[in-house]
Order: sequence, then C-alpha cells, then structure tokens
Amino acid sequence: MVQAAGSDAWVRISAQVANWLARGNEGHAQGELERLQLSAAAVVDAHGDERVVIRQEAIWQERMERALEALDDASRNNAAAELTALIEAWRDSASAVTQTHGNVLSYGANAINTHTQIVNGNVNITPPLLPDQQQG
Repeated sequence: MVQAAGSDAWVRISAQVANWLARGNEGHAQGELERLQLSAAAVVDAHGDERVVIRQEAIWQERMERALEALDDASRNNAAAELTALIEAWRDSASAVTQTHGNVLSYGANAINTHTQIVNGNVNITPPLLPDQQQG
C-alpha cells in the first residue's frame, strides 16, 4: 500500500484502506484517511529514502494487525478476506502495462508517472515490487 504513495492509485487505495480500517464508522474513516495522507506525504518528501518507506510500511502493518485483532473470529475472517481482495485488486491494477504507440498514450493505474512527447514503438513499465506479507 505504501508503495502507491504519491501515485494516482494512492487516492483510490487510501480511501479503501481508510474505510476498511473504520469498519463503517464514517468519522473514523476520515481520521484514517488523514493519517494515510500524512504517511504518503512523508514517503514522497523522503525522495526515495528506503528507511522512511520501511517505517511507514511497519506503521500501517501494525495498524491493520491491531484492527484485525480487535475483531471476533467471524468478523476477523470477513475483514481479512476484504483486505486480501483490496490488495489483490490494487496489485491487478498496478500490474497493468503502460504502452504508447506514436503520440497516443494509454495506461493502467500504477505507481509510476510518465510524460512523453513522441515515442516510436512500445514503452512497457512494470510497477515497483510489493513487499511480502510479512513486511506489510
């Protein structure tokens, strides 16, 4: 999730994660979204400092684990399935390949921004690697 910070995908995934964490509490969702925006700003402002990214990943992994631990077994199973679906949907959209043909640019949601004037042929961009589930 933190890997998407600063990208077009961030807006969508941060709202979904905030809603997931809030579990239906709209006021709580707004607070979570504000915390997520602060995290995104920290990652963007870090200009590639991996320590900042790792720290933000750890923070959000812990928040998600605490949210799951606070639920009863049935709710936890449902919430875990929702979170898995959210992550898989983001991974699917992030793996969309960006291609240009002449002056036409088509793209899928990913964590990469690109600007072009003229490209002859294809440009394929792969998203950054996602951390394994133990990292967040």
